[in-house]
Amino acid sequence: MASSKELADLSAAVYTDYTSVDVGRTIAQNSNWTLVRAFPDPDTGFYGAVYRNAQGEMVAAIRGMELLMQDVGTVAQVQAGVKPRAFNSALQFYSAVKGEF
Repeated sequence: MASSKELADLSAAVYTDYTSVDVGRTIAQNSNWTLVRAFPDPDTGFYGAVYRNAQGEMVAAIRGMELLMQDVGTVAQVQAGVKPRAFNSALQFYSAVKGEF
């Protein structure tokens, strides 16, 4: 099972803007976690990634809020009781992870 430190490292790693070239690469020096797939949605600002370690364990990580105007708008939508567009991206991420992994 992933340690607390590994989970923290993966939570930080999801803020990396991965490209298709990065798939299969280790996320950090002295890490046995590799990127399996990144799920960016530039239209909504959603970003998730799936990682796997040498034992076959997998972790799905999602970015939180960033100091971007797009995220400020998302917070305003939530406060107003409006479902933000990124919510649908998160559901698509969940479905992809559940279906593929």
